[in-house]
Amino acid sequence: MKPLTLRLNNDGGVEIGIIRISAPDHTLNVVVPIGTDFHSPTTILETNHPSKTAKTQTISQSKDYSCMEDIVFSIPLTIPGAFVLKLKNATNVGPAVHFIVDPVITINNKKVPASGLNIQTNYGRCIGTLDKWLENLTPISKIGYNMIHLPPFQELGHHSHYSIKDQLQISKYLLPKGFDKSKAWNLFTKTVKEIESKLNIVFMVDIVLNHTNQDSPRLSDHPEAGYNEENSPHLIPAIYLDNLLNELSNEIAAGKVENLPPDLPASKRDELYNFLRKRILESDFARFFTIDEKKAIETLANSDDSNLTKSMEMLRMRSLNYGSPQRLNILRTRGVINEGTYKMDSIHIDNSYAMALFKFPGRTDESRLHEFELAIKTINAPFVQHFENLVNDVVTAIVNGFCYNRYDPNGPKLGPITVKTPISWRYFTPITAFKGTKQEKLLHLANNGWLFGAKPTEDFISKNSEAYLRRQVVIWGDCVKLRYGDKPEDNPWLWSYMQKYVESVARVTHGIRLDNAHSTPLNVAEYFIQKARDVNPSLYIMAELFTGGEDEDIKYINHIGINSILREAFHNLAPDKLSHMLWLSGGRPVAAIDPLDTESILRPLRQIPGVIFDLTHDNPTPYFDRLSAAAAITMASSPIATTRGFDEYLNFNPSVVEEFRIYPHTDKPVGIQAARLFFNELHTKMAVNGLDELMAHYHGNLLSLFRYNSHTGVGVWMVTRTSNDNWVNELECLAPIKNLIFEARTASVKYNDSTEEEIIPGDVDVEINTNFKKMKFCEIRNNSHLVLNDFPVGAVVAFSTQLPQPQLQLLKDLEVRKLADDLVKWTSQLSFADLSILMFRCGAEEGAQIGTGSYSFPQYGPCFYAGTQGILTAFDSSKDMGSPIFQNMRDGNWLCDFMIKRLYQAPHLIPILNFMRGKLDKIITLPRFTIPKYIDRLIRALDIFGREQLVRNMSNFVKNGDDFVQSLAFSSVALYGPVRDAPLINSTLSKIFDDTLVERQDCCLAAGLPHFSSGYMRSWGRDTFISLRGIFMTTGRFTEARDHLIAFGACLRHGLIPNLHDSCLNPRYNARDATWWFLQALQDYALMAPDGKEVFTWKVPQLFPTDDQQQFERRWAGKQTRPIRTMADVVMDIMTRHANGIHFVEWNAGTKIDSVMVEHGFHINIVTDWSNGFILGGNCDNCGTWMDKMGSSTWAKNSGVPSTPRDGAAIEIIGLLASTLRWLSEENKAGRFPYDGVNVEESGKKITFNEWHSILAANFESWFYIPADASEDDKYFIEHSFVSVRGIYKDTVGASNEFGDYQFRPNVPIAMTVAPELFDPRHAIHCLNLVEERLMGKIAMKTLDSADWRYNPYYENSVDNDNFYSAKGANYHNGPEWVWPTGYFFRASMKMSRGVTPGMTKMLANIKSYLLNSWAKGLPELTNLNGAVCNDSCVTQAWSIAAILDILYDHNGYSKEDVTKWSAAERLD
Repeated sequence: MKPLTLRLNNDGGVEIGIIRISAPDHTLNVVVPIGTDFHSPTTILETNHPSKTAKTQTISQSKDYSCMEDIVFSIPLTIPGAFVLKLKNATNVGPAVHFIVDPVITINNKKVPASGLNIQTNYGRCIGTLDKWLENLTPISKIGYNMIHLPPFQELGHHSHYSIKDQLQISKYLLPKGFDKSKAWNLFTKTVKEIESKLNIVFMVDIVLNHTNQDSPRLSDHPEAGYNEENSPHLIPAIYLDNLLNELSNEIAAGKVENLPPDLPASKRDELYNFLRKRILESDFARFFTIDEKKAIETLANSDDSNLTKSMEMLRMRSLNYGSPQRLNILRTRGVINEGTYKMDSIHIDNSYAMALFKFPGRTDESRLHEFELAIKTINAPFVQHFENLVNDVVTAIVNGFCYNRYDPNGPKLGPITVKTPISWRYFTPITAFKGTKQEKLLHLANNGWLFGAKPTEDFISKNSEAYLRRQVVIWGDCVKLRYGDKPEDNPWLWSYMQKYVESVARVTHGIRLDNAHSTPLNVAEYFIQKARDVNPSLYIMAELFTGGEDEDIKYINHIGINSILREAFHNLAPDKLSHMLWLSGGRPVAAIDPLDTESILRPLRQIPGVIFDLTHDNPTPYFDRLSAAAAITMASSPIATTRGFDEYLNFNPSVVEEFRIYPHTDKPVGIQAARLFFNELHTKMAVNGLDELMAHYHGNLLSLFRYNSHTGVGVWMVTRTSNDNWVNELECLAPIKNLIFEARTASVKYNDSTEEEIIPGDVDVEINTNFKKMKFCEIRNNSHLVLNDFPVGAVVAFSTQLPQPQLQLLKDLEVRKLADDLVKWTSQLSFADLSILMFRCGAEEGAQIGTGSYSFPQYGPCFYAGTQGILTAFDSSKDMGSPIFQNMRDGNWLCDFMIKRLYQAPHLIPILNFMRGKLDKIITLPRFTIPKYIDRLIRALDIFGREQLVRNMSNFVKNGDDFVQSLAFSSVALYGPVRDAPLINSTLSKIFDDTLVERQDCCLAAGLPHFSSGYMRSWGRDTFISLRGIFMTTGRFTEARDHLIAFGACLRHGLIPNLHDSCLNPRYNARDATWWFLQALQDYALMAPDGKEVFTWKVPQLFPTDDQQQFERRWAGKQTRPIRTMADVVMDIMTRHANGIHFVEWNAGTKIDSVMVEHGFHINIVTDWSNGFILGGNCDNCGTWMDKMGSSTWAKNSGVPSTPRDGAAIEIIGLLASTLRWLSEENKAGRFPYDGVNVEESGKKITFNEWHSILAANFESWFYIPADASEDDKYFIEHSFVSVRGIYKDTVGASNEFGDYQFRPNVPIAMTVAPELFDPRHAIHCLNLVEERLMGKIAMKTLDSADWRYNPYYENSVDNDNFYSAKGANYHNGPEWVWPTGYFFRASMKMSRGVTPGMTKMLANIKSYLLNSWAKGLPELTNLNGAVCNDSCVTQAWSIAAILDILYDHNGYSKEDVTKWSAAERLD
């Protein structure tokens, strides 16, 4: 079975649309992507396949659950029909996802694609009796029809085929004279089988579920089948009115109404209106809606007030003191009863209130009754007004309908008023129910109809509608509307009876047409169509569906399982409308790119499948040229249809109600039948040969239709002229023309009048030519240019097209996998920088390097990347081939030129360039409509080649990694490459590095894209070394890592590694932590790289031999030589400087380097407190750690104020210090690092690295830990007034703003990861539990506990206001969720033997999901609350990607045995 994949959305559902599967021989693989709501081990799938009526089956996940892989459920599809699937897990139930499996249509055991069906509507009685059908349908088979649409063939009540009297009996008109009715079904079955066998014609039959004929004998026994006064009491007023109107009509018919004769002229319209209004107002009709004032007064006058209840007696006592207004108000609010029974007098006065309020001592009967009468009139006034308005509306509707039926030129012209043709058709059919039994009674059953201007699906007979009361229904007087209720139990007989009817039809036919599907209750249609499918699973379902809205159409199609809906060219003859209808009804886009054209991926489509009629039996005689309409629908990639009589050019459309004559039977084609043979044969042939791609365009008054098969290069092009407007006489064919199929036009038409006994076809002269060399109406130039010379309205021409053999071979060569394999042969080893250029490079990088940005598509704008990823992202954003993106590619070769030109920037990409040029030169020779498809394939091949090259050249961790690891490694390449204005080492300094191991001076790591892509803002020390392990080392790119370590090491000044690097020219030293991240990265390199043991021997230039700016500029600036020292010396310089204190003012301090920082902020001071070994630094005017947001809003007055200064001893710096001390001590003992400690000038003592580490370890817990139990505070340095969260570690120690020490931030896991020895494991585990509980977001870590008063999770750097704490993004690190700390949280949890919890696993899955769906192919710098997109964030960030690679790398060597089962007591929970 062929596999099909359906990916569900986050909520377990899909977008609104239709999911269609072409046949049952498929396996449906339902995918629940990672990171979505239903991605859980308890999730199951429920579906009603293979039978909607069978018990729902539960499907388990295809393999063992893994939170890091998509869940897949497999459903073998074995039968056609309409089905539903739904996800469930322990906590949620997903939405219903509908899918339709189309049937395989077989005619004489030969499969026929649905798009190859040629259907003709025939009335059974006009074909003749069943014994004549074979003979009468033979001419139809000879012109290519393979399916007959048959209106209901059951016993009719009157003339209409759709007014069925007995659903289980064959119509008497179909049976030969004297035939035994008991054998009718056998004869019918035998006949349709014989026709299929001999004529290759099968049948589609209407079913009518809405109504039955009023003379149905079953209605008397089962009046509950209709809406009557007993089961639908809300209709009682409408029934009364209907009877009244019938009486009034009969009076006029009998000539009993003065001035209103039966043959009422139009001039009497007003008299008719007045007569009807007067008589209705005088009738008892008012008693349904108003209070009977006379009856109420009489009741009060005759009442005995001696029996009042106590409460009423109390009211009467009080009423003595009430005024008339108060009595009126009480009567209105308490004394009016509305029973809601829809019966007369259901609105009336509670007489006990009337007595209490108006019968009291001191008043005469006359006065109290007078006041009561006035009160009733006041209360009744709104009811009366409503009633009079109702009567006015009713009478207006009746008179308008009367005038249309009698006088309108387009109306039926019914003539005089008679009993059979009343003023207004009866809305209700009176029947004697249960005739001859004790229950015999007169009931009135509602007739069916439709509501003009209303929503077609509206239930206009419900109690919520007044349509029957107001006479708004366009009624079918002979049809009783059927009342089903919601389920079979609501009306058992009707459901059972109609099931027998539907099943009897399903057994003898290949298809069913659902009449009036839009007004059939959806639950009813769904139920009975399924019953039909249970009998005949291969039924093809067509529906007459006009819901009035596309979404509603889709709803009906999905629930019922409709294979196609009826559409008609008659209403869409304008070329724009006709082309749109043809496209919507079926067919795939011509030469679509593979993601939009794949046969293995399912997507909900809004393309609604259709059966396109040129003319249905419901419409009048066509006024248009029939040849062009018939030809146009031929090109539909869907079933097509017509009505018998259309081809014969009858001067009328045979009536489904009145027509009884036999269809004409001729030995030779008449009308346009000869042309129709060409059309039908072509339509079926295109379907059989797989020409299911369709392009429908219009040019002026020309309709251009193209069917194509991308696999074979075969096409059909048809052009027809549909109107007299906007004449166009030349068109270009999309593909090379091979041959003429036909050209045709109507030369002359003579309509013939039929007789009462005989239908006579028209005389039509249709000119048809199939000889390419002797074309009459047009000519072809240059094999594709069509010139129309004698091509009137209605003319049509069709050509076959074929790509030449060399181009067909090219198509085979342009398969994605083959192209990717060929690329390997064209190129030698490419560097990671080369591959970055090929696939990535954002617009700013490209602009800085070669002066141009990324490619810009119309209405899309510039692609984010200039390389393959940017182009593919644009392609993948397009929902259809009509996108301006693809039109841009059809219109010109600009994208091809762009792709070629940009590769010149990298010499190693020249072979790729030559390969692309060779392929593109051939691609652009193809027809322009195919260009997007094959350029897309070429770019996808380049992308696959690039990915495979990357994996091949990376570490075993990547090579052997899953899609998550490899996708992260792929993303990492985007952030490294050459940028002319941001090299790793400026070209003026390149000679200085000649004797070092630096290999690529032109390439450096970008902190993030797009904000940190070029110029001095590209490279940051802190970001680089936080990222170095993940980006370069886990992926095996140690050369790039070493380049950065040496280049930054060369910039050491003041004992610090710079933060802003600026290609070694103008570094800035405003970060206290960048140095320690550098040392941690160097340590990671030493531990992970093959040459790691040699790191201290590396030669490193000393770019800044002096810390004095003036001395440097005087002695060293501009010179090509510098002192060279080893990396060991660099490291020792760092340690010594920090041990003895660092104090300086930044070079060029002021607005030249920072536009908002105050003067004090440029003063850098770092000291070591030898009482605890901590390094402290910073001040309240600068921010020396990664939380480095500096306020910049003058409006909010936060300009120059750090949002998070974190001065003092930052916990991550202390952790990094401890890690470095431990490592250096070990390296010294191993003989690889020549220094064992530092000399402290202040004390004159030497402190070994081991001793320094011991001091730190001895003091860390007491200074940083905040005990869970306040009773233990005396053991620690705690300021109680600032404590808000317990059982955690301080963020800093000694900050100038004391509360800052106690803020809960995600920095503690960093220290745990690099220096776990500092922590009491019990405290650490408890703290990590709180980190997970309070700081862990969806894909990132909150930068501040949400309980903190400064917490604000929404970062908007572009918004300025008066909020000191958020203006211009001042809350950058006070709530928004950052990705990179996630890595250290996970690593700390593993390092402390806590493992990876289920919540953390879910988070990792969310991260993977984000990455795989990222249009930037990366992970963001930060998000807003719970993973919401932050528009001011970098869309892909180096340390974000690195952090997750770090997690997976560490987890790769982690096992369950590494997890300690901490007890509850040990966790302090």
